[in-house]
Amino acid sequence: MESVSTGRRLNPQVNQLIICGYAVKTLGSKETRAFKESDG
Repeated sequence: MESVSTGRRLNPQVNQLIICGYAVKTLGSKETRAFKESDG
């Protein structure tokens, strides 16, 4: 229940920023893994 109310309170911009940040972290981790594999 708390998570639903919090999600409704968040602004679309804030939610978008969270999604963008998560995507950047995921892409960054994938890039670092690929770099380590190619380097090693």
